[in-house]
Amino acid sequence: MNGQPLLILVRKKDDDPWTSTFKFQLWTLSPIIASDDTIVDGPHYDFPPSMTAEIVTPRPGALRCNDMVLGPYGTAVWVQPGDYSAAGLISLNVHLQHIPVPQSHQTLVAAAFPGLLNSKGEPGIKSSWKNHGENWTCLDYDEERGCVALGSTVGTVTILDI
Repeated sequence: MNGQPLLILVRKKDDDPWTSTFKFQLWTLSPIIASDDTIVDGPHYDFPPSMTAEIVTPRPGALRCNDMVLGPYGTAVWVQPGDYSAAGLISLNVHLQHIPVPQSHQTLVAAAFPGLLNSKGEPGIKSSWKNHGENWTCLDYDEERGCVALGSTVGTVTILDI
């Protein structure tokens, strides 16, 4: 039996600290098809992998939750950091008068990469949910049930049905 393609979701890191985007890339390792006269002990894959799709999302900020999950049907979830550049260099505790500071929140992002649920082949962000409370630090995703569990810095767990 020949193996199925192996899909790998990668968050591309950039050395530029001033960059305003994150890139999520879907890479595919294709199985090597064995001929009838070749004995194969399991799936073997053609290397190097090829980039199948890429999503570029704007938002500089500290990644408090590094988790990202790619489901078997091609949907993925991750936590987008809050845009801390929105407030600039303003600090709330050093000024004598109140200065309004723009707020930015983490966002849970659900995207569909090419796969069974996205036959068009164009990846895209399908939904997002803002976090207005504590910071999310970890997540888990059950694609078949459409359920995301998010852990926070204060120990609470939020469960979303998507």
